[in-house]
Amino acid sequence: MPPRKTNRSARPNDHSDSDPDVLEIPADVQKIAASQPELPTIIKEARKLIKRKKPALTAQQLQEMLPRGDIDATWTAQDEQDLQQAWDNDPLKPYLLDERGNKHLQPLWRYTMRFMGMPVEEIIGPKFNLAYDNSSNEMIDINGREVHHPNWSAKFCEKLLHLASHPMWLEQPGAMTTCIQYVVKCRTNDQRQMRWPKENNTSDKFFDVFQSVNDTFQDGTKTVVELRKEVNRRLRVPSLYSRLFATVETLAFRAMAGPLRAPAAVHSNVGMYAVSTEDLTRLMKALDQQTDTHGLPLHRPTVFTAAAAKAAKKSYDLPRASDLANARERVLLGIRRDQAKAAKLAAQPGPQQQPVGEPQSGDQSDPGSLQQPGAQAQPGIEPQLGGQPQDDVPPESPNQGGQDVHSQLDQDITIDQEDDLMGNESPVDYGDDFMGNNSPIAPEDDHMGDESDRIGARARHNSTHTERRKGKVDLHFANNMQFDTR
Repeated sequence: MPPRKTNRSARPNDHSDSDPDVLEIPADVQKIAASQPELPTIIKEARKLIKRKKPALTAQQLQEMLPRGDIDATWTAQDEQDLQQAWDNDPLKPYLLDERGNKHLQPLWRYTMRFMGMPVEEIIGPKFNLAYDNSSNEMIDINGREVHHPNWSAKFCEKLLHLASHPMWLEQPGAMTTCIQYVVKCRTNDQRQMRWPKENNTSDKFFDVFQSVNDTFQDGTKTVVELRKEVNRRLRVPSLYSRLFATVETLAFRAMAGPLRAPAAVHSNVGMYAVSTEDLTRLMKALDQQTDTHGLPLHRPTVFTAAAAKAAKKSYDLPRASDLANARERVLLGIRRDQAKAAKLAAQPGPQQQPVGEPQSGDQSDPGSLQQPGAQAQPGIEPQLGGQPQDDVPPESPNQGGQDVHSQLDQDITIDQEDDLMGNESPVDYGDDFMGNNSPIAPEDDHMGDESDRIGARARHNSTHTERRKGKVDLHFANNMQFDTR
């Protein structure tokens, strides 16, 4: 049979043989692309879904979501009066409420209220251990003292709105804020001996294992990159958040930056993280760079998603522009009220509260604490990173509310006994962990790796608690509550 002739003249623009960079889209892919609905149709259907599942808030619903100064056994009428008076006398009050022509603040505020169920000042606030980094703001004079203007910039609000609408969080503000914290931890080379993350606001047990690893091995000298790699070694299954964190590290981690080692009690709660506009930009870039095994994007571009969400929403949400200042004042006052309540409870006489992470009186060991040099390893705890656990029981460590965060973790977080992690030769590809031992390459470092069949049940630990903080309540929160410095 004679060879088949090809009509090269019928494809005058075909340069696939001479130019490998010219993309030739297969006919079946073209057919699939042509069958997809166009963007106007997608927006139209999305608009119907939003109207049905996430309708605009009514005035009554909005009022119910705003903080109130309820009087009870722990918060008296005098407490409320003192709080109101301190707020009215605060010289920063007019600056905090001044929008300064920030056209992005109003849509950001309305979006988080409707789709995340809380005002944005609570998202970037003490509830999630975040504060706005105002170090780049102009200086203002407050009673003869030069301070940075406390208000958020328009660019910061715009970036935060783009992030808030991203599908990665599944409308959970805690998931977004944990990732924002990680960007700041990378930028500041945070090596504090503090409990992180405070809680898991996702269904991904990556954060539960991260807390266990951080509690066990953060002795004030480990970087977040080293800890994250150890988490992957233990987790042994792919995690979207782990891959995102690995990308964040390439964009934000500064190994040469002086490590942040502020004094803190071992396993104490996380501190405040001052967030800059650049931090939000880095997280957006990291999200946009997430790809699957085939190199295809996992998510739509962040700015595209935000624009599409705005078009699909197509509604004028409350509060009205004329009511926004009053609503924001109630929120800012509510934040201070929560801080004052916590300080009041902490100052009340009573049994001494056991510091988190320390053994109770009479205990012979603390399974969640760091191993001291020469100390005998406790069951289920690896004496050093890369070591092999003595049994299949995951490490236990009490969380802030006294509940055991780690005991419910399934056995996926422990190292398989048949895996050689002590430096012996193995048919598996190995990389070095930060203790100098050999350990399997992390899942996100090997994007072609097979997914484990041992995923098992995912632990959820969304414990809530009232934070108790000793000391005088600082009513100048927006200017003085920042823990980190750039």
